[in-house]
Amino acid sequence: MTIPNIFEPAVPHRFIACVGSNGHIDGVTYASGFFGAAKIILEHIESNGGNGAEMDTLVYPVLYSIRHGMELGIKHLMRSIAVLDGSAFETRDIVIHDLQKLWDTWLGMVPFDRRLIAQIEMLNEIVTRFHLVDSTGQVFRYDRDTDNKRTLEDKSHVDIISVGKIQGIVQEKFTKLFCLIDIIIEERQIGAYTSKFNREELKQLSIELPDYATWNDSEDFVFTKKKWKDQFKIGSNKFSEAIKFIKQHPEFAGNIGIEADLRYLTYAAIVDIVNLHVEYLKWYSPTKEGFVKLSDIQIPDAPMPDFRSLASRLTSEAIGEFCALIVIVRNNDYSEYFEKCRIELTPIDVEEIKIREFRHFFMKANLLTCLASGLQKVGCRSLSTMVISAKDEFEKSKNLRESAHGNIHCDWGFVLIWFPVKFPQQSEIPTENAEEESSAEILNPGRDRRN
Repeated sequence: MTIPNIFEPAVPHRFIACVGSNGHIDGVTYASGFFGAAKIILEHIESNGGNGAEMDTLVYPVLYSIRHGMELGIKHLMRSIAVLDGSAFETRDIVIHDLQKLWDTWLGMVPFDRRLIAQIEMLNEIVTRFHLVDSTGQVFRYDRDTDNKRTLEDKSHVDIISVGKIQGIVQEKFTKLFCLIDIIIEERQIGAYTSKFNREELKQLSIELPDYATWNDSEDFVFTKKKWKDQFKIGSNKFSEAIKFIKQHPEFAGNIGIEADLRYLTYAAIVDIVNLHVEYLKWYSPTKEGFVKLSDIQIPDAPMPDFRSLASRLTSEAIGEFCALIVIVRNNDYSEYFEKCRIELTPIDVEEIKIREFRHFFMKANLLTCLASGLQKVGCRSLSTMVISAKDEFEKSKNLRESAHGNIHCDWGFVLIWFPVKFPQQSEIPTENAEEESSAEILNPGRDRRN
């Protein structure tokens, strides 16, 4: 029998795992694998009704996998934080297997953030308990230690049910820690924090604060200030630090009534975009999805609104700013990325390229929703309110029209938008018995594949 090479499958099949550089491999991958292995073994033991002989052998890989998963998880957290603040820890601090020392070292490195507290508090006791039994990572791995003494000699039983509960807690808490650390690192890298508050808390404070113009004589401001100082046990200086940050942050400043200005997109340009898009929606406005009978199609009489002339009048920077407002909402990005996004999306100053980039976002059916959200995200709340009002008015009139007529529209506008064809006259519309190739031309117009 030929022994197969596990790293070079002879025949492609579904049972091939990705390792090394083939995929996203890091400390989280390894730690999650050991946590998952322990869970699978525990589920197997439970499904077999607690077979004694089997439990007596499987208990070791279960306990080892939980402990080793914690060790790998802590080391990943240490590396992540070190990258954030540029601190360099000694190699000897991370290659060790002393669980308690690793945990304490990480706790000394991690920046203050209340979101971590709930995860850390419960893990503190679990890490300590595992460390007291297996301080070196050898006890659950070998039957004898380096002095040739039997391991776990002072123990006689392991409660598998309790192990299962601990495994669930450990996997849940470390999974949340991995996600939280990524969030905290990102917030620190973009400067969205103060010494006592993270970005999430600063945003919430900006929402709870009254309008900035009323602060001098507002009881609401005094109440909110006292509430936050008491709740988070901070002094006036730390609260003032948070207030200063909020006033300088476009999105959060917008929440307290301090309006931000766009750099390139003027109020008039936004009004033109909104009005033209409403006209486009009136022209396009399909009310029924899916396939419809060709005999039921109603073709708009008017030509499609001319977005090209509007795009031509806008500067490349204004188009980039317009596109960025949509993208930060679509991608659910922090508002801090708006300027970077604007720069990346600013087209070169060539008319056809400007028109193409503008069209890509202008034609989206949810443009007004995204535009309103994007404007609010960057602190332009008045403009956002204007866009929302225009959207609501259109939706109201659309509902009235549909209630009165109940018309069915075919997506002919889709073909015209993405494929340069002449808009058909009523006499040119194919009949219900038309050849199949006509449908193929409509369904496959060779359009731009971007979503």
